[in-house]
Amino acid sequence: LGERSVYVDWDVLQADGGTRCAAITGGWVALRLALDRLRAEGDLNSDPLTSLAAISCGIVDGEALCDLDVPAMVHVSAACNPHFHTTGSHYLGADTTAFMQLLTSDLFADFPDLRIVIPHGGGAVPYHWGRFRGLAQDMGRPPLDEALLGNVWFDTCVYHQAGIDCLLAVIPADNVLFASEMVGAVRGVDPETGHHYDDTRRYLDAAALGEADRAKIFEGNARRVYPRLAKGATP
Repeated sequence: LGERSVYVDWDVLQADGGTRCAAITGGWVALRLALDRLRAEGDLNSDPLTSLAAISCGIVDGEALCDLDVPAMVHVSAACNPHFHTTGSHYLGADTTAFMQLLTSDLFADFPDLRIVIPHGGGAVPYHWGRFRGLAQDMGRPPLDEALLGNVWFDTCVYHQAGIDCLLAVIPADNVLFASEMVGAVRGVDPETGHHYDDTRRYLDAAALGEADRAKIFEGNARRVYPRLAKGATP
């Protein structure tokens, strides 16, 4: 940095460790953007930052652990743009964007045990699986099943049979988690079926699944993705 000092304020007044990590990471992103600008303008010759911003720690069974063994879920809470419908556009767009960002990054090379759940069936990902495969190929990235499917899971909050069928046809059963959103983004009854749109169990019951895959989706995968659940629960 030369004769420069940088002060980044990422204080939070009252929060848990996850919120503090998010605040520190936000400050790191702001610093990253500032340093990138200095480099682009020729005022900085090297990059002083490492790739790590913040990491969470906790006490489990009396033992201090770094990076608690829990998955992360990509789920937005609201659209900042009032012209974007939160649950009808921003939610699904964010799910799809998150997958694309994972595709273009080396996140799982750095954190091979990290597990990420993308809700709503992965947004547009299953429907456009061929596009993502082609983009990965064009960018010289590894195949999706090799690069991502060891770390990424999709839930079943999808509100029609054809959508669930598409998800199950494209994404391996090992990477699908049952999720019921009642009451979810759509609370009404589908006049074509007479059932609630968000009754996701019905769609899985009607899907062409073998018993082994059905067991994975309803229970087995959850025990793998949430290992602390498996330790504390009995079949």
